[in-house]
Amino acid sequence: HKDIYSKVENHLTDYPHRIPRNNAIFKQYSDHLLAYLNQIYFSPLSYKDQLMSREQAQILGSIRRIIINMNLIIRVTDKGNNFYIGSANEFE
Repeated sequence: HKDIYSKVENHLTDYPHRIPRNNAIFKQYSDHLLAYLNQIYFSPLSYKDQLMSREQAQILGSIRRIIINMNLIIRVTDKGNNFYIGSANEFE
C-alpha cells in the first residue's frame, strides 16, 4: 500500500500536475486503495483456482525433491532470461 501510494503521490505532485501533498484527495485515495487491497487479498479463491494452486505447489515440491536428491543447482544465466541446471559439484 505504501509503495503504490507513494509512487502515485510523487507522480501527481510533480510537473505537470503539481497537486499539493496536503490535498484531501490523497487521503481519500489512500483509504480507497487500502480498502481495495484488503478486499482483494481477503476474498476467497474460486474452487478452480484452489485446485490449480494446489497442483502447482505439488509440481514445485516434486521439482525441489529431484534437485535435492540429484545434487543439482539452478542458476540464472548472464542474460537473465534462462536457467542453467547443472551438478552442484561443478560449482564447488
